[in-house]
Amino acid sequence: MIFPSTVAGSLPKPAWLAEPNKLWPQWRLQGDELAAAKLDATLLAIKWQEDAGIDIVCDGEMSRQHFVHGFLEFVDGIDFAHKVEMGIRKDRYKAMVPQVVAPLRLKGRVHADEARVARSHTRHQLKFTLPGPMTIIDTVADGHYGDRVKMAFAFAEQQGRYNLADLTTTAKKQGAAYMLNGQKAVVVGAPWADQLIVTARTADQASQLAASVTKALSTYVLGDPARFRPVTVVETDAPESGAVAIVPGR
Repeated sequence: MIFPSTVAGSLPKPAWLAEPNKLWPQWRLQGDELAAAKLDATLLAIKWQEDAGIDIVCDGEMSRQHFVHGFLEFVDGIDFAHKVEMGIRKDRYKAMVPQVVAPLRLKGRVHADEARVARSHTRHQLKFTLPGPMTIIDTVADGHYGDRVKMAFAFAEQQGRYNLADLTTTAKKQGAAYMLNGQKAVVVGAPWADQLIVTARTADQASQLAASVTKALSTYVLGDPARFRPVTVVETDAPESGAVAIVPGR
């Protein structure tokens, strides 16, 4: 096998589960019946892929009304009751989307149950699709942060949330290199990336208290050592807005 086969992730939902041919389809059922129907549809999606000879299968996103909004259902601070119209993908089309109205906090593991069900019903390699921060902020309205970059940080930084002063990932210089220490909640495509861009706090605690919360942030471009790609680490002061400059690898 030269290239293993797979699908993008989303498959058409059966008409008995949700409205067909709609981007944000309404569910046909409710409560326990809906939960059981989602499970049945997931098993069917896996069977369809296996029968078609797909090597790396997925759950078909059968339990999600929408790729991004299914993720947002597991996040506090999202208001689904008062949706607003918003241009998606640089106004390529309009859609009614939920709003961020409070600090973002995960309620628990996102799509954990769906992933377990899919894993337990196939012996094939399994993948599970999740949206990254930039995709999320393009499909939700900001009614809290007032800044798209800060909102993206809120989705990406496990501890920092909306307040950059709480960003906990650190970078300490050791000789000619830096040691990064911290966690990120979402790193999309990391196993296949040649380089990763990480924002970390470089100042010590005393300097943090004396300086602007964003002046202590720097951006690091990391290369995969196994590929022997040289990477230059460059410290850059972040603008007062909280946006962080992206420094390309050299």
